[in-house]
Amino acid sequence: MTTRNILALDGGGMYGVVSLEACIAIETRLNRPLREIFDNQLS
Repeated sequence: MTTRNILALDGGGMYGVVSLEACIAIETRLNRPLREIFDNQLS
């Protein structure tokens, strides 16, 4: 069984801004772009 890392975001407007800020914080702490952390293809 393969482990997948999936990022799911919900919301729009102000909630979308909060999600964006959370993504920026994750990238900053890990010093890596999110595209390298989460799987971008589901098979």
